Amino acid sequence: TVVAVSKHQRDWILEHKLAPGSKVVAIPQSRVCDDLLALPINGTSDGPLQIRAFGRFHEQKGFDLLIDAMARIPAHLAELKIAGTGPDEDLLKRHAKRLHHVEICEPFTSPESFLSAADLVAIPSRREAFGLVGTEARAAGRPILAARIDGLNDQLDAASFGHSPNNVASIVRAIYRAASATNLPARGQAVRTRAASEFGVMIANWCQLLGEPANSAC
Repeated sequence: TVVAVSKHQRDWILEHKLAPGSKVVAIPQSRVCDDLLALPINGTSDGPLQIRAFGRFHEQKGFDLLIDAMARIPAHLAELKIAGTGPDEDLLKRHAKRLHHVEICEPFTSPESFLSAADLVAIPSRREAFGLVGTEARAAGRPILAARIDGLNDQLDAASFGHSPNNVASIVRAIYRAASATNLPARGQAVRTRAASEFGVMIANWCQLLGEPANSAC
């Protein structure tokens, strides 16, 4: 049996005939997010939309696209902080150098403090088999602003803000939609409710695949 980490990855495997359909199952990833589930959901604010992004500084993650989008966004409308490390760190810092509403931050051990002031989390990946950042953001009660690509499609819903992949103009439009939304707290609660169940669903799916009782894995 081949286990895909998202429904879209399963579809990709089948599309390219890498394995027969009867052998491929999709079990989306999750993790225990008790720390993030306890994070208060931000209320409405009159200040700039607080966007956060985090992960490996690599071309795959599309942070350069996000910074290019922020260059078209006025500072009074939104602010962005990106945390992480990786081979593109110097490139991203040069990209953001003249943008006073964009900050490149040091990596952290837990996203809890980094997300405390966030209104939403951006995931502008060029490709992403699943995207655990999305699970963490939603558990924290923060809607995601994410590319409609690969496994991120599984996480985007009516409470999220989707944009075309590898498309700066589409990211800009998504940021404007998020900045004009008056129901971000309600959206945050909706994505949290969904994320809260995902770890248990993942364990149950693995137990079903392995033919074991679900309580034996806990």
